[in-house]
Amino acid sequence: MKKDVKKASIVAEYPGETQALYQSLMDSLPNPIIIHVNGKVVFANEIILALSGHEKEEIIGKDLVEILVD
Repeated sequence: MKKDVKKASIVAEYPGETQALYQSLMDSLPNPIIIHVNGKVVFANEIILALSGHEKEEIIGKDLVEILVD
């Protein structure tokens, strides 16, 4: 439990750096990754963009089903 609180405080203290690090990590993975919240895409890594032929701005905020069917 203490570890989770410490981790959360680090993320809260450095939100920009944490997000940039996370983005870099996810973009370096060789697998296509899409993260959604309630069916709306909130993240897509570079591999999924290359495979789909879409730009990030075209995918973020769209319904996940639209992306999968497209």
